[in-house]
Amino acid sequence: MNFFEHQDWARRRTALLVFLFVVAVVLVVLVTNVAVLAVLGMSGGADALLASDGNAQVPWPIFAVVAVCVVGLIGGASGVKVLSLRRGGGAVAEMLGGRLVNELTEDPQERQLMNVVEEMAIASGTPVPLVYVLDGETGINAFAAGHGPGDAAVAVTRGALEQFTRDELQGVMAHEFSHILNRDVRLNTRLTGLIAGILFLSIAGRLLLRGGAHARIGRSNDRGGAGAAVAIGLVLVIVGYIGVFFGRLIKQAVSRQREFLADASAVQFTRNPDGLASALKKIAGWSDGSLVAAPAAEEVGHFFFADGLKASLFGKMLSTHPPLAERIRRLDPSFTGSVADGRDTANRVDAPVAGLAPSDQVTATPTEVMAAVGTTQPDKLVYDDVLEFEVPTLLRDQLTTTFGAVAVVFAMLLDEDVDRRAMQLDLLTSRLQRTMVDEIETTHAVVAAIDKFARLPVVDLAMPSLRGMSDQQFDKLQGAMDDVIDADEHLSLHEYAIRSIVRFRLASHFGKRRGRAKTRLANNNDVAVLLSGLAHIGHDTEEEVSTAYQLALNRLESSEGMPPFPLQPSARDIDEAVSRLAMHSATTKQAIVDACTHSVLADDDVRLSEAELMRVVIIALGCPLPPFLPTVTTA
Repeated sequence: MNFFEHQDWARRRTALLVFLFVVAVVLVVLVTNVAVLAVLGMSGGADALLASDGNAQVPWPIFAVVAVCVVGLIGGASGVKVLSLRRGGGAVAEMLGGRLVNELTEDPQERQLMNVVEEMAIASGTPVPLVYVLDGETGINAFAAGHGPGDAAVAVTRGALEQFTRDELQGVMAHEFSHILNRDVRLNTRLTGLIAGILFLSIAGRLLLRGGAHARIGRSNDRGGAGAAVAIGLVLVIVGYIGVFFGRLIKQAVSRQREFLADASAVQFTRNPDGLASALKKIAGWSDGSLVAAPAAEEVGHFFFADGLKASLFGKMLSTHPPLAERIRRLDPSFTGSVADGRDTANRVDAPVAGLAPSDQVTATPTEVMAAVGTTQPDKLVYDDVLEFEVPTLLRDQLTTTFGAVAVVFAMLLDEDVDRRAMQLDLLTSRLQRTMVDEIETTHAVVAAIDKFARLPVVDLAMPSLRGMSDQQFDKLQGAMDDVIDADEHLSLHEYAIRSIVRFRLASHFGKRRGRAKTRLANNNDVAVLLSGLAHIGHDTEEEVSTAYQLALNRLESSEGMPPFPLQPSARDIDEAVSRLAMHSATTKQAIVDACTHSVLADDDVRLSEAELMRVVIIALGCPLPPFLPTVTTA
């Protein structure tokens, strides 16, 4: 499946998930009613179940009360869990005891982890996720979580951090990035919220059993109530095991096949099957395996890179992950099943890949570009090296703090004209603290010196630190950005690109959810505006503009209502059109991205402004795309 098919698959799988959840709730209600009736019968309450003539009667009032109570408990617990996970992947990592890695860490293992994650993010066209380490976990494991790329987090256990080589770590992170890119993390997060309600009954039952047992040991006048608590607790525990069974069944139905697909994607990403196979072998031979001991592991077991739970009563049948040997054999057909301790696996040293420098030529075709959406291209893993060369160390260090990242973003927005820049700084002085304004002014000189092709990627590198803002600070940031942009009453394409990257990259993290996706376009006006903008920005003569525009139109099933020749829209028109197009379904977005790609690649000259607009479109539509526009002119 390509990226867009993955989105449709996830939507269908969500429907299956909800169906299985409803079936589980219905069965739990039925079993609870049977258990309650049995308890009533054993406690002498059987007379309540008999009619006046001595025949058994259906106790509908009891059924109704039990059903309402059970559904209320499950729904309430699921609702609480869903709310607790609104922050995205970071909430899942912290639930397991994860510690956020400081970007300025001097620990060599953590530094290597940060480098690998940053490389993967840049190479896949996604924002850099938050990075966590589970310090208390000696088992070798990892996971990615979140609602999507904008609020994703990746985490590794201390065992993984200490035992993996760089090749192994890169293979595992490529596997986790596949889950992020294909929106598996969103499905997994929703699944966690639903399953929490089913598991809650078992947890509540254990608490009642423990409390009742303590009470029975205590005062004699409390023993009657304690007995009832023990009976109810026993019922809930029994019912809870049904919930555990269905919870694992649902997780198995959703996640097992995804692990094979993520393994295959990781090999495609890195072109190094040995790295991922070696990581799996190391887990198989490690004393603690991939076990995660945190109490919340049962709820999020489907997130893990390898099975993090102890063997259950249901055995391998309901395991959320395929057997390690089977995964290894798909990566290494010569594997015989002997892994020793995993340390004897040779680490292949990859041959250098072609660098991605500003002077490289664009050779990609529109078909190749569309196939790359939602993937990480191996030859783009060195893109970070280019940025390392182009971006001063001082600026990269500045991006590791929220204060510094905000200053970099505003410095990018300052005008090159001295008078306009002074007006913008005056506006900022009325909105921000004086120390921040001074930092922005100082940073502008550094930003102005770096190559223009590297500026938008630098904004992407600021995302992890910008996530450290509060909701109020984020709203204040957006307001101040609008003031700076509107200072000259003109929205330039560069300003629009920076504002859009910040807005769309951080929207999900700060709870700025988009509305319900539309299955089809209401009209073609927005598509016409976008394609017109790309055609005019990338070409000079009317003939060139028309050719690019027509190439794009020919890719659409219907161009009804679109002008035959593109009118030149403003950046604000494009902004409004793209914001509405972002609401559409994956299938519609696929058609839009395909048309845009044909317009951009209509000739061999990709301008910086054209590349920036295409980058914004890709980000706004939520279609992660590796860098494919290295050749730019400053026209």
